Amino acid sequence: MRPHTVRAAIKASLFSFPAASAAGVTALVLLGATPAMADTTPETAPAADTTPAAATSSSATQAEVTELEEITVFGTGEARTSANITMDSIATEISGISPLAVLKELPGVNVQTSDPFGLYELNNRPRIRGFDINQIGLSLDGMPFMGSKDEGSVITRLVLSENLVAVQVSPGSGDVTQPAMSALGGAIRYVSADPRREFGGKISGTVGRYDMSRFFARIDTGEIAGTGIYGYLSGARAQVGQFENRRYPNRSDRFESKFVREFGPHSISYAFRWALGSDHDT
Repeated sequence: MRPHTVRAAIKASLFSFPAASAAGVTALVLLGATPAMADTTPETAPAADTTPAAATSSSATQAEVTELEEITVFGTGEARTSANITMDSIATEISGISPLAVLKELPGVNVQTSDPFGLYELNNRPRIRGFDINQIGLSLDGMPFMGSKDEGSVITRLVLSENLVAVQVSPGSGDVTQPAMSALGGAIRYVSADPRREFGGKISGTVGRYDMSRFFARIDTGEIAGTGIYGYLSGARAQVGQFENRRYPNRSDRFESKFVREFGPHSISYAFRWALGSDHDT
């Protein structure tokens, strides 16, 4: 039925039923319009079956998959920017560098020290994006500590840089995993190295102007009598003279030990640290 046929049918219905209600007229219009719309709609061809082609494409894709070389991802599970300093990076610095001075190359971090070893603790001033040490969360092997000389202990007294395996710096406010009371300006996480499984040792020394000298020694015990216990003993002595007063040099003596006992996939570690220093004001 063509469109003019539909209009003629509607007109005839209106004259045949003068008393028809609006609902009845609407019903006739709909019934008459349906065939017209069906006639004017172009016929479409049936869709072709694409299942074999899709299967062929999938098989070809699987055949082209090749194994790539292994990659390493740092900061897994981190939802914020973080920078990591590895043991290899620390090894490129001067022997015995302060654990604070190793942060100086990171973006957003500013470190001021009187010397590379940080012997004069009053001048050790790290900042992350303008926040000072009292607003930064600090931890060593997951244990929090206060980095201020007046409240707590500075990192140079707690660990030697030769015994560090990694340092992680996270600018911005600290997350809930950071064990610290003040982490508004960011977080610094120090991780000390575990003892080596084989017996060995290391000795290093540094000398310089103004009667500067530093010596470091470490001995790894290896496994002790088949008990599954590994440990190391280490110590360092450093001093540097003050150019205004050579009679009162800044000195620092450090002793550090760590032992690890393994229980299958688990382990228990014990660390002992001792520090004695004198940094005379001039």
